[in-house]
Amino acid sequence: MADRDTIRFGQFVADLRSTELKKGQDRIPLQNLPFRILTLLLREPGRVVTREELRQQLWPENTFVDFERGISTAVSKLREALGDSAANPRFIETVGRRGYRFIAPVSVVAPPAVPEPRAVSTSPGAGTAQAAAVQPVDRPRESAPSGDLSLGSHRRRLKQLIYSLVAVVCIASAVAMFKFWLRQRQSAAGQREIMSIAVLPLRNLSGDLQQDYLSDGLTEAVTTLLAQIGDLRVISGTTAMHYKHAEKTTPEIAKELGVDALVEGSVVRSGNHLRLTVQLIQTSNDRHIWADSYDRELEDVVSLEGELSREIAGQIRIRLTPEQEERFAQKRTVDPEAYALYLQGRYYWHQRKEEFLTKSIAYFEGAIARDPNFAPAYAGLADAYLVMPFFRTFPNERESYERAGIAAEKALALDPRSADALKSDACVKLYRDWDFKGAEREFQQAVVLNPNHATAHQWYAELLTMEGRYPEAIVEVNRALVLDSQSSVVHHQAGQVLNAARQYPEALSEYRRSLELDPNFFPNYFEMYMAYRRMDDFEHAIPMGVAHAPFLGKMYQKAFAEAAHVYATRGKEAFLRKSLELWPKMPSLGSMVGPAYDYCALHEYDKCLQVLEREYKRHNLLVTGVFDPEFDGLRSDPRYQELLHKIGVR
Repeated sequence: MADRDTIRFGQFVADLRSTELKKGQDRIPLQNLPFRILTLLLREPGRVVTREELRQQLWPENTFVDFERGISTAVSKLREALGDSAANPRFIETVGRRGYRFIAPVSVVAPPAVPEPRAVSTSPGAGTAQAAAVQPVDRPRESAPSGDLSLGSHRRRLKQLIYSLVAVVCIASAVAMFKFWLRQRQSAAGQREIMSIAVLPLRNLSGDLQQDYLSDGLTEAVTTLLAQIGDLRVISGTTAMHYKHAEKTTPEIAKELGVDALVEGSVVRSGNHLRLTVQLIQTSNDRHIWADSYDRELEDVVSLEGELSREIAGQIRIRLTPEQEERFAQKRTVDPEAYALYLQGRYYWHQRKEEFLTKSIAYFEGAIARDPNFAPAYAGLADAYLVMPFFRTFPNERESYERAGIAAEKALALDPRSADALKSDACVKLYRDWDFKGAEREFQQAVVLNPNHATAHQWYAELLTMEGRYPEAIVEVNRALVLDSQSSVVHHQAGQVLNAARQYPEALSEYRRSLELDPNFFPNYFEMYMAYRRMDDFEHAIPMGVAHAPFLGKMYQKAFAEAAHVYATRGKEAFLRKSLELWPKMPSLGSMVGPAYDYCALHEYDKCLQVLEREYKRHNLLVTGVFDPEFDGLRSDPRYQELLHKIGVR
């Protein structure tokens, strides 16, 4: 069938010569790569065309692209155009891991018949007439000019010829210049469209699942570097990681993330040798802008991250500042084992679970022991100690913040322009020192250095919430959500901001979204309990408290069940008084501040202020929630105003 160019199958007709696919009279749009795959399958229907054959036919030998993802994406688009399904195929069947087979009947469409030339009559009269019609007409021969007349005629003809040649050259030049200008304009317009990007999880092709932390870590590192480019919106690595095993096409992912370009690729590690293959795809037309492969030793991986980020920025025509150029071009080496330990620490830190936080600290400390000058490891260690008190992982929150402070200061000393280190030090100033002005200054510096740092925006929103600056806090947390829309932690923080801002239905929506992303992120249940309480909706609050209780141990679970029974039998006030007995059984920071909420709900403001004053002296960070709705009844009390002044909030 190799010599037939128009093939019918089902309701479709494919013209392999003109690369046109039709369904009836309607032309079906199909990009070049999917159509080429269709052509290869239609040439040999019923035979398995292997993925290796497709690779050889579709890409030149020295092309560096992610063939597997490219083929899968193209086949998915082809099936979409045909209305086909991988699960129940009518046209294209996936054959194990080998390749694809065209399974529908096909037929060759014969080319339209060419009309025969009209027969010429052979009758004598007709022949004579036609012959006469085609006979040349004899023209009288002009006498040749002579003398000056001949020379003038030659000169005139020569001038006309020269003028004609000049005109042709000018027109050709003008056309060429116009085409060049048009191409440049179209190219520039296409490049200007790329103002947002996501780095999809690099695939680990090492054959060892234990190396996933390396591919994930490199993904995050490149994301972090690109995020420092102020003119580019970069999706957080946490959100991009949700597409690690997603069976979705590039356009589908781009649409969900709302980005103009995607970076994808793979990592192969052999000992301390690393091979990184990447490609850049413009999502508006699924065009492969650039692809390359890098072979490096693991100790050079930090420099490789900068080199790769600089190359991507150049390909999408984003102009780097001199400072960014310098940072990306820095030649830095790191102990390979230290780098591996650091990546594992970040991997566990992102899990935000009690047992994983402890593991992350061990990995960060191991990285520091191997390479005491590796600043990111200190920033990671600071972050781990900063979040531990919220997960009751560290028995003494004050000591946890002291350790975070030591690590953050060391990270800044090694790299004063690190947005990550600045963000960590800002949190230390906020939680340990209650230095709201100093913390805000460093948060602002961090988001200037890295406008796409979702955690910096998230934690800055927390500071603004503590100060009762809710409109600003909502703006900051929304920035974090845009950058990290698939993070349960960021959605939880959005709920916290909205909860404090008295926007309870919106807050509940964010908590629910957080639970959809991570059903085991248990703080959501408690905050939903508090939101319903503030709405005076105890019918819905109590079940949230019951759902939260198992995460805090059997003693608390039993105590809350008793309180729920009290509410069912004796009502809200009796429940609030029973709730006062619950807080000491809660193994977290809230156990000490919690009674203040119940006393205010019972309008016992003197006792509420006594609790807040006691926890201020203990330096319990949760006392900074003085703008929470429960304390609205205290606003005019001079003792409350004095407490605000001592804490340092505005």
